[in-house]
Amino acid sequence: MSGRYRLSRFVGVGASQTYGTGAGGDVRVTFDDGSYSMTGAGKDPMVLTLAGQQAQLLVDGTARGSFTTKASTADFTAGKATGSATLRAGSRQERLKMSQIATVLAPDGPAALACGRDQLIMVFEDVRLELERP
Repeated sequence: MSGRYRLSRFVGVGASQTYGTGAGGDVRVTFDDGSYSMTGAGKDPMVLTLAGQQAQLLVDGTARGSFTTKASTADFTAGKATGSATLRAGSRQERLKMSQIATVLAPDGPAALACGRDQLIMVFEDVRLELERP
């Protein structure tokens, strides 16, 4: 699981079992010796679908944390998040703190892992993160 990946897609389940998805963008995740960092370069937005509506999320920040693995599971602990993100939906634009983005995208809690040659899928209780090698 060590190395650098690109967050290619996520699927989240929110309140009242509402679904949201996101794909693309420039968010990268690096796993190294029990720690991780998730960084958005702020240049290429993710395309989101939230409650059936399209939006864009431009992440310009970093979330860090730690993890332990055992067989095909991992336990993640979210740490410090710095930076911000911009959410655009139609003509509306909202600036968010990276800590708000990290509650959805940064690994936190127990997860089932599925690893392929160039892919890593992490399934948490309320979100599935799909990563691939760049």
